[in-house]
Amino acid sequence: MEHSKLIRTLSALTEQELKAFRKWAFEGQVKETNDVFRLFDYILRFAPTWNGQELEKEKIFEVLFPEHSYDDRIIRRIMSDLLTCVKEYIILYIQKNEIQKDMTMASFYLDRKNLTEYALILEEIGRKLASITFDTDLSLFQKYQWEKQKALKSGIPQITHKIKSFEKVFEALDIFYLTTSLHYNSLALNNSREYTNSVQKMSLALHIIKESPHYLSHPLIALYYKTYLLWDESEGDIAYDNLQVWLAQHEHLISMDDQSIVAKLMRNYCVREILLGRKEFFEKLEKLMELHFAKGFLFEMGYITYTAFNNMITLYLRQNKIMEARKFVVNYSLYLKEENREGILCLVEIKIDFVEKNYKGVLQKSSTMEGIADLVLNFEARRWRAKALFMLEEYEVLNSYLDATRMSLHRNKENLNEVRHASNQLFIKYMRKLITLNLYEKKEVQRLYVNVCKEGDFVEKEWIAETLLSKGAKPLQQRA
Repeated sequence: MEHSKLIRTLSALTEQELKAFRKWAFEGQVKETNDVFRLFDYILRFAPTWNGQELEKEKIFEVLFPEHSYDDRIIRRIMSDLLTCVKEYIILYIQKNEIQKDMTMASFYLDRKNLTEYALILEEIGRKLASITFDTDLSLFQKYQWEKQKALKSGIPQITHKIKSFEKVFEALDIFYLTTSLHYNSLALNNSREYTNSVQKMSLALHIIKESPHYLSHPLIALYYKTYLLWDESEGDIAYDNLQVWLAQHEHLISMDDQSIVAKLMRNYCVREILLGRKEFFEKLEKLMELHFAKGFLFEMGYITYTAFNNMITLYLRQNKIMEARKFVVNYSLYLKEENREGILCLVEIKIDFVEKNYKGVLQKSSTMEGIADLVLNFEARRWRAKALFMLEEYEVLNSYLDATRMSLHRNKENLNEVRHASNQLFIKYMRKLITLNLYEKKEVQRLYVNVCKEGDFVEKEWIAETLLSKGAKPLQQRA
């Protein structure tokens, strides 16, 4: 074993690196239950010479498995697992540290106008990066790209000529950076908390594409670039229409994973336009979601989530497309999880009754859901019941019902996530204000409308705002 690749690799590490590897690979693990850990600790005793009969595979097997007969397949597997772990550590930490040092030297050479060394070290960094392209951290790739762009912008002929001479050699590296960066940052764009950070991280990739538009011949780069244009206000609806046409022509070249990421970004774009008051996007979002249901993008583990199902029903009903809503239920209700299906379908009927102004029907059906175990469905049914009582002008009954809902919300505080709990509290707060509002005091109506609009997102916010508009509030000026 002393001549194996595992020993040759370990012997190249310093004592400090071996200690760091042990901590990185095995900290917090129980040695007695981890064969790879036990193998490493055993052979580590023979560093730094790494030789002797004690390193023979048969002897190691005897130490690790004293109660078993020698099995070469087992010891080879454990050695292979350890070698893989060591290689990963070397690439992620030692090689990365070397590249970071090279980056520092590159900046030094550029500052001191040592152009020859600067161009050579950039080429060397490119070669090293090409060997670790599985690293999705991307920080080193980003630094390299910034450094390269800085070199090209220098305007110094010796540098720009040298960079361009080896740029083609590392074109695959650029494509890897662009596709991976655009993929991961587009994925993060769907998370509102990471939106701003993701846009900033994408700026370099987008700059590279603009400087070298030939990269748009790569389908994945073209897809994410066209998707990003949705957020470029100068492009407007043209970007959305172009993206739809491009996807229809090239979807066979794109993985389902990437199609799914872009699909969610397109839906978010439509929702944003709807929130800006562009009602024509209701129909666009409807068609988009119908397509995404058909493609399976809105399924999780073979089931449709309640959120996706509910959003589709809401979209139909906002356009008074009751027949389409019922058809959707027939086509997709079997894909709901069985334990929630009955409650969800009852909620659909409640919503249809409300749209058709059958408020007594809402009260009748919602009463059957009072004891439902699923708290999300339970409180949604409560909200529809409260809205129906308001529309029937049963204000005293509604006030008592809001008290009961508030108490139920308090009892279940530990069982609802913080966002849902706060959202339902705000609904109760503004429903109380609605039923005590003096409609003859137009300033009060307007003040409440402004407060609702300025409040963060909460359930039924849009309905309460629309109700206040119907009572005489004036809409706030929309952003252009």
